[in-house]
Amino acid sequence: MKLLYFLTQSQVILSASLPGWAVVLYYLFFILTISMAIAAIFQKKVTAPLNIVSILLPFIMFVVSLATGIGRPYEYDEFQWLLVELSHFKLWAIFIVVSYAYLVFWWFKYITKR
Repeated sequence: MKLLYFLTQSQVILSASLPGWAVVLYYLFFILTISMAIAAIFQKKVTAPLNIVSILLPFIMFVVSLATGIGRPYEYDEFQWLLVELSHFKLWAIFIVVSYAYLVFWWFKYITKR
């Protein structure tokens, strides 16, 4: 009974977060990129080194974003925190933005290659 009282009386501090649809799009982009890069290896549609980087990069980006997002202030969501840190020229934020640019480049190469 004490546990139930504690759970109902305790204060939970929630931080700002992206809307659910944005999180779904974020993970869907990563899952589609990984699966299409694996398919592109077998189709020989884009060169193998580009595909391998496109397979590994979403995992690395996820770990970096998770590790750096743990200490973010409560008033910022993930995207706002990225922009704040990018304005301070933090290496992790530059890495994430460059990685997104690379993935967009890879998708362009994948779609335009016949």
